[in-house]
Amino acid sequence: MERAYIKRIIVLVLGIIILSSGIALFIKADLGCDPYTTLNLGVSSAVNYNFAIVQIIINLVILAFILAIDKSFINIGTIISLFCVGPLIECFTKVIDRVLPYQYGLVGRVVILITGCLVVAFGVGVYIAAGLGVGPYDILPLIIEKKKSWPYKWIRITLDISCAAIGVALGETIGIGTIIAALGLGPGIEYFRSFAVKFILKQ
Repeated sequence: MERAYIKRIIVLVLGIIILSSGIALFIKADLGCDPYTTLNLGVSSAVNYNFAIVQIIINLVILAFILAIDKSFINIGTIISLFCVGPLIECFTKVIDRVLPYQYGLVGRVVILITGCLVVAFGVGVYIAAGLGVGPYDILPLIIEKKKSWPYKWIRITLDISCAAIGVALGETIGIGTIIAALGLGPGIEYFRSFAVKFILKQ
């Protein structure tokens, strides 16, 4: 196995670990779900079915769409993301609850939220930069970016706002965290992807 490929695998795994810890911080802040989770919760409530099952089904639908449109973005990272992010989030949530065991006020929760968003953006940017596949939802803006040559950040913002809007239309509530994530993740991921390519992968 080539040294460069091993490095990309390591970068991929680190990215997934980092983004999972960021989502756990997001959960700790308790100021609203991220846009994609808001969509899944809205659909789950609308059809009155288990959230985890609904999320798997939606991921599989997106994956089927991607396979039909452009399967070049599907790789080992897609599989790792599908099966490892959930357990990692659960693990980091327990760790963070021990490290930050107190009930914080609004200012403290906003600080945790913004930190979580930055960590998620960094993690997603890093694991996209590895070029070994990403999760189904994260692939969608990459496909549009490839086919239309539009800036990634605006594609991601549009998708995130759309997911949040659909979730709200289906009866789900949002918080300040949902808004910050919808507007901030796209630019953050775009920046950190370029950073990872230049300074971590040195390409």
